[in-house]
Amino acid sequence: MSLKLQVRQVGNTAVLQCEGPIISGSDIECLEAKVTSALVETKDLVLDVSEVSRVDSCGLGLLVRLLMRARKAGGDLKLACPPAFVTNLLEVTRLSAIFQVFRSQHEAVMSSRTPASLVSKLTTPKTRIVFLDRSYDLCAFVRTVLTGHGYEVLSATLLADAKILLKAERTDFLMLGPNRGDFTASLQTLAPNATVIELDQQFQALEAERASTALLQLLRANNNASTSEAVQIPNK
Repeated sequence: MSLKLQVRQVGNTAVLQCEGPIISGSDIECLEAKVTSALVETKDLVLDVSEVSRVDSCGLGLLVRLLMRARKAGGDLKLACPPAFVTNLLEVTRLSAIFQVFRSQHEAVMSSRTPASLVSKLTTPKTRIVFLDRSYDLCAFVRTVLTGHGYEVLSATLLADAKILLKAERTDFLMLGPNRGDFTASLQTLAPNATVIELDQQFQALEAERASTALLQLLRANNNASTSEAVQIPNK
């Protein structure tokens, strides 16, 4: 069985779900390629190794190398849900002193978030947006556009991950993409003071420049909108 990888973005953290062996050859080449790609979008990574079946010397060496690469970029690589043999391997090799290991993805992701109380002391709080859509590419587009205009944007492709983000800190805007599913009510209860913006299906068909303009107009127009009102993006 070859290594299978699934990657998703949870806020500013990339989560890589690993299933199979991390061993020399195509398996570690695939893992390195995925991590390298993820580091373009974020500095913080979580490797869920709960379904990893084997790690050889080359595989372990790659994990150390990827950890150093992430830290050199100003981030970190954390391990989540390690099976017993991985925990033992880290202890025997004394790498448990180097890697941060967490019992769950949730804990690993949350460890990357600076406490809101500390942020408020260090900087002027930015308008914070949580964006949910099943499309990884659309999430990347929204993050890039709005971050470039001074917003703090955290995105998720899964409902469970969006809930983690909403529980972590305050949310000013809850933005739901066209591929969101019917989750508005369940999410809004976690951020009752947030303004909800729902992007309709036609948003995906807009040219990039027009979509960027529409996003910014919606946020500026509804900065003082009622938190109970969902705003639809204009079709024209």
